[in-house]
Amino acid sequence: MLARNHPYQFACDRCGKKATIVNADGWPRVMYCDTCAGKVRGDTYFLPVVNSPRMGVCGYCGEFDKFGYKGAGKAKNDSGDTGKAEKSPKKAPKAKRTAVELREIDEDNFLDAFNLKLAPGQERFVSHPVRSLAQAYVYRDQCQPFGIYAKGKMVGYVMVIYDYDIDEYDIWHMMIDEKEQGKGYGSEALDRAIEYIGTKPFGDSNRIALTCSRDNAAAMKLYESKGFTASGKEDDEEIEMVMTAE
Repeated sequence: MLARNHPYQFACDRCGKKATIVNADGWPRVMYCDTCAGKVRGDTYFLPVVNSPRMGVCGYCGEFDKFGYKGAGKAKNDSGDTGKAEKSPKKAPKAKRTAVELREIDEDNFLDAFNLKLAPGQERFVSHPVRSLAQAYVYRDQCQPFGIYAKGKMVGYVMVIYDYDIDEYDIWHMMIDEKEQGKGYGSEALDRAIEYIGTKPFGDSNRIALTCSRDNAAAMKLYESKGFTASGKEDDEEIEMVMTAE
């Protein structure tokens, strides 16, 4: 594959320009251009983006391989190289979203929440459900912790809490188990949390807030895609992001 000299072009997760550096500190993997990488704070393990299978991308397209190898059209020699590139296949339809649901944490499933694991390096971005559930007990009259479920299995955790002091809903401690990341569960779980808030379970506010580490580019990109924007408030390495529920 590498002999074709057609490396996959990765985009910077912050600005969209061509990525040259990958953050190897954990998962999900975050890509940066040279400029954005220079703005990342803290101890971060950077590696260069290279044309290698270790980047997790394969360029082989099977029977539709446009470079004309054996199995792509009519072979004219033993190598199967026709010398002509075949037409690219039609784009496959978008995959259907996997059904994700939120279930209240109770005596039947709290141990499943305890057993969820963050990927290495993610502990600095989000608290583990064990700590979050302790907070849920303290604020039990104004919050609801949820297990994030996909295909009948708990794959993550999130908590919704109402702040009566400023009349807003906060989304706390959302995390996906290290073995279940990269499947779109976090995006759908955030949708479910916003839908739950829309039922006004604790107060009548339409304001939703959460915080995000400035170094967690993947999470920030997700929140922005849902309509969250920076409020201007910051606390150490965390920035507040807000949206108004419809």
